[in-house]
Amino acid sequence: MNKLIKKQLCILTLAVAVMSSKKMDNVMASSLTQASQTSEIKASDLINESDGVCKDIPVIGGYGTKLNENQLMAYVDIYNNAMAYNENTFMFREKIPYDDLKGAFVALTADHAEMFWIYPSYAPLYKIENGTKMTYGIKLSYLFAEKDFPAYYENFKNVSNILVDEAAKMKTNKQKARFFHDYLLERAQYMETNDAAVDKDLLSAQDAKIYQSPYSAMCLDTTVCAGYTKAFQYLCNKAGVECYTVYSDMDMQAGIGHMWNIYKVKNGMYRNVDISIDNSVRKINKYLMFNVVDKNTTQDRSEMSKWIPECK
Repeated sequence: MNKLIKKQLCILTLAVAVMSSKKMDNVMASSLTQASQTSEIKASDLINESDGVCKDIPVIGGYGTKLNENQLMAYVDIYNNAMAYNENTFMFREKIPYDDLKGAFVALTADHAEMFWIYPSYAPLYKIENGTKMTYGIKLSYLFAEKDFPAYYENFKNVSNILVDEAAKMKTNKQKARFFHDYLLERAQYMETNDAAVDKDLLSAQDAKIYQSPYSAMCLDTTVCAGYTKAFQYLCNKAGVECYTVYSDMDMQAGIGHMWNIYKVKNGMYRNVDISIDNSVRKINKYLMFNVVDKNTTQDRSEMSKWIPECK
């Protein structure tokens, strides 16, 4: 990463090389507090601005195209309410089996990495009908109070714009992907989420939810596989590089599993990128899981991710 990019990110209080994590947390907290106190902008106005983080991203992504009709309807309902930052329980246009709703929600969060404000959890409104749990509506869970959202949004937007502008100077998808990989690897360290409650220099256990968001990988100094994966996907897509989230076999209820990326190198060629693994072996080979074929990955894809092009 060149000096100009680091300087720009420092101005935004986001360069890891310039300040310790504790000092940066203090600066970031001060910045966010000041912005939240002075801003009266609605979250939905920012989310829907013409040049915002959601620009040019279609409503229905690749995972969405694999859903059944009821799931897709729920997917779109959730999308519209998340874009409106609706903090209330809302009703679906059509009721949907509870298990189908899980698939629709995972598909939405996989397709829409730009929605960094959503926490991957929700409160369903349901009742049992003929032995089947039918869901009529849900309440989404957000990472930020609406009054605080503008400051987080501007940080996320500014950092992504700096990185994507720099990537635009590169000729190939592989160069852009490597640039984003290196930034995220340098920016944030991987953390086991159950450590958050005991490490006083990190975010609180409650705030550890943010590690599931691309915001953590792009703008903080601690994340998990979900943060790395969604940040890489968002940056690649924003830079015009086709990129997907890939799920390993996972326990949907317990949230146990792994995530990584597949991106398009060039026509007919796709490759895996697993920044979480590269973080764990960075002192030996930080590109161990960058640009690798399927047979060299550490985990197999889940059924729901097998539609993504193979990496041969």
